[in-house]
Amino acid sequence: MSAAFEIVSPSRREPVTTAEIVTGARTNHPPVEAVAVRVGRRGVILAETDAALALGAHAWVRMTLPTGGRIRPLVQVTGHNEHGIACRFVHVFPNDRRLLDGYHDARATPQGY
Repeated sequence: MSAAFEIVSPSRREPVTTAEIVTGARTNHPPVEAVAVRVGRRGVILAETDAALALGAHAWVRMTLPTGGRIRPLVQVTGHNEHGIACRFVHVFPNDRRLLDGYHDARATPQGY
């Protein structure tokens, strides 16, 4: 697992946002609620979910960023442990990318992150 998707302990988590995980396109699978504990430019870490997401599984994740923007990236599970599920963004719609970049740009400091 790359450092960009390292799952961290709860003591190092940033503010959380709620999320919904949607699996099984065109089936009767209802969305599963989750908590996004870290939202990066290339992925997200999910915790507190009952979704059965195996390594390599794909799912749509609907979430509201702390800035208020709603995004819906397609993710792939890259790892998990007792703290959460690490996912990389496989597809992000252009408007969602703008919202995600705006969220990270608003958090940037003059020295970077």
